[in-house]
Amino acid sequence: MLGQNKPAREIFKFDLEKELKDPKKRAEIHEKCEKRIQELRGLVRQGTNPSEFDDIGHLLHGYVALEKLLKQSTRWS
Repeated sequence: MLGQNKPAREIFKFDLEKELKDPKKRAEIHEKCEKRIQELRGLVRQGTNPSEFDDIGHLLHGYVALEKLLKQSTRWS
């Protein structure tokens, strides 16, 4: 019949997923993430402009989410 001989599609993977397979690369990303979180927390503690404070807060939340994902990825692989 028509259309039954379709090749199997390859599952899409993000670049980060591919990099997390390598333990050395995962550790490097985790270390860099922790360093940036500490820098951002330091900026928040120092006090900044209200407009910069929101931007720093968004970045901080993003890095904390990445760190959480990195901790969970060790269980997946």
